[in-house]
Amino acid sequence: MWPIWPAAGRPGRLTRRRRASVHLSDVLLPALGVLTGLVLGLLGSGGSSLALPAFLLGAGLPMSQAVPASLAVVAATALFGALLARRRCVTVGCPGSEADLRTAALFGAGGVVSAFAGARLALLLSDRVQALLFVAILLAAAAAMLRSPGRPLHPTEASPPPRWIMVVLGAGVGLLTGLLGVGGGFLIVPALTLAGGMPIKRASATSLWIITAQAVVGLAGYVGRVHIPWGSVGLFILAGAVGMAIGQAMARRARPGPLRTAFAGLLVVVALMTAVKALA
Repeated sequence: MWPIWPAAGRPGRLTRRRRASVHLSDVLLPALGVLTGLVLGLLGSGGSSLALPAFLLGAGLPMSQAVPASLAVVAATALFGALLARRRCVTVGCPGSEADLRTAALFGAGGVVSAFAGARLALLLSDRVQALLFVAILLAAAAAMLRSPGRPLHPTEASPPPRWIMVVLGAGVGLLTGLLGVGGGFLIVPALTLAGGMPIKRASATSLWIITAQAVVGLAGYVGRVHIPWGSVGLFILAGAVGMAIGQAMARRARPGPLRTAFAGLLVVVALMTAVKALA
């Protein structure tokens, strides 16, 4: 019997669509990586909220793969930023804005355990539930961006908070990190400034170390249980490192107020797009 071939032209059209999709992903993913690193470098928090939508909407990955991919990006980008900030402090000095590693260790102590637990919990949830939880986090992050940073408690006005408060706060943020693949910087920085009495610049530098530790442990909860697209992750990380370097170089001259407002608007748009995809 003669083979029955598909209708002429149809395979070509599908191939062109697939190629267009691949090419779009190849361009969109690194562009979003640069944007993520740029925001992290400029503001010290919030940029990692773009990593999950980049894999979910830009690369078309399911939630089960997008979350661990996001965690890998968050860990690598935050570590790169922390090392850049440390190098700048050593070479040119950064009085009042160096990371407080003791506080980072306290905050991270509770976070690393809950981040691993959050990763395991995520394996039990449906993609839709995870996506809608992430939408709620994005909207909370946008609201936090629009608020003026709180005035930290001066050491002469109040004694440092008990250590257990830092551990409990870290546990809460770590759970979100493992569950949804977010860094939680928009929660960590206010916690360090308001509860820890820390200046905003020092809190931003400290948050990068906390985010790194929690994201690494959260990622460990997924390794071996889901497929992680390491090629896309590596491309995004390289682009994020470039954006981080540019953002930190621009941070000295940039006005954070307008940047925070614009980024809050972007988060709302991304939240709406994610919600539409989840409910479709």
